[in-house]
Amino acid sequence: MRRISPMMWVMCMLAPGGAFSQPDTIHISVRQAEQQFLQRNLQLVAARFNLDAARAAVSQAGLWNNPNLSVEQNIHNQFTGRWFDVSASGNSGIQVQQLLLLAGKRGKQVRLAEIDAENAGNDFYDVMRALKLKLRTGLYDLYFLHQSLGFYDESIATLSKTVAVTEGV
Repeated sequence: MRRISPMMWVMCMLAPGGAFSQPDTIHISVRQAEQQFLQRNLQLVAARFNLDAARAAVSQAGLWNNPNLSVEQNIHNQFTGRWFDVSASGNSGIQVQQLLLLAGKRGKQVRLAEIDAENAGNDFYDVMRALKLKLRTGLYDLYFLHQSLGFYDESIATLSKTVAVTEGV
């Protein structure tokens, strides 16, 4: 029976083609496995996007709001019988609105966005830390299970020899 190294198991899990898609054995270090896992993990990618969005919200919070422009025009003036009447007798309206923030609200919005960005950064590093712990725990568990398998294989071989000798006597 051929043994599979712990790193081979990791590569099979990370391989895009599925388990045992390539006949070669690839040996990588724990650091390389961790780097590939962190680059391809969807939870971490999502947390990274949340962090980027929170940083963008900080710069966006400091910007002025855009003004709103509204134009109202009747198609047909029922009193003059004219179409698209833009003269003084026509019914037209133009409105401009601009939101003005008073009492330091813009600065408070910027500070709130900075706090949100800081929380998003903390969430990102928390997810990354948890994923690294999970990966390392899995790799070391796999390594020690592999060592136990080797011990049991040696024990079975030794016991088989012992049984063969005692039956031959």
